[in-house]
Amino acid sequence: MQIHFITLSGVSNAGKTAIANDVLSSTRLIRRVLSTTTRVARPNDPPGEYEHITEAEFHELEEGGAFLWRAQVRGFSYATKKSTIDAVVASSELGLMVLKPDTVRDLKAYLPKGVWSLYIPTPPREMIVQRGRDRGDTLEVIERDVRECANWDAFARQSHLFNQFLPNNGHLSIPVSEVFQLVQRFKKITA
Repeated sequence: MQIHFITLSGVSNAGKTAIANDVLSSTRLIRRVLSTTTRVARPNDPPGEYEHITEAEFHELEEGGAFLWRAQVRGFSYATKKSTIDAVVASSELGLMVLKPDTVRDLKAYLPKGVWSLYIPTPPREMIVQRGRDRGDTLEVIERDVRECANWDAFARQSHLFNQFLPNNGHLSIPVSEVFQLVQRFKKITA
C-alpha cells in the first residue's frame, strides 16, 4: 500500500497546525498540501498552507468541480483542489494535510488506499482556552469550540475514518514524534 497523504484532524485548538509545522520544519520527506480559502491571510499562516481567494472566485471554482472537498468554518469557505491532490500523487511525494474530521471521508473516497488519517483528541479545556486566546479568538468563539469538542471526538470514534488516534495531553512532543515516525515509515515503503 502506497500512502500519499497523512492527514491531521481534530477539534479547533487541538494542536493540528502546531504539529504539522513542527513535522514540516524537521524533515523534507513530506510537504504541506495547499488548500484554498476565502479567509483573509493571518500573519501567522505558514507559507504554502493557503491560497487566499475571494468568495466569487471560490464559487466559480466550486461550480466548475475543481474541489475535492469543501467546508465552512467560522463563515469562511475552505477546500482543496483535485488538481493539487493529483499533483502530489503524480510526484510520488508525501503530502501533509490539516483537515476538518468530516472532510477526511472525501479524501479517502478519492484515494481509498492512499491516505493515513490521524485524529488528535480534545486537549484539556484550559489548553483549548489558552490556544484560542493566543490565536486571538473571542471568548464566544472559544466557548463554542469547547462545546463542539465532544461532538467531534464522538464523530471520530464512530466514523472509522481514522487510522490512528494521537495522544493529546497538551504537550505536542509525543504526537510530533509519532507523525515523524510515520513519515519515515511511509517514505521507506515508497522508496
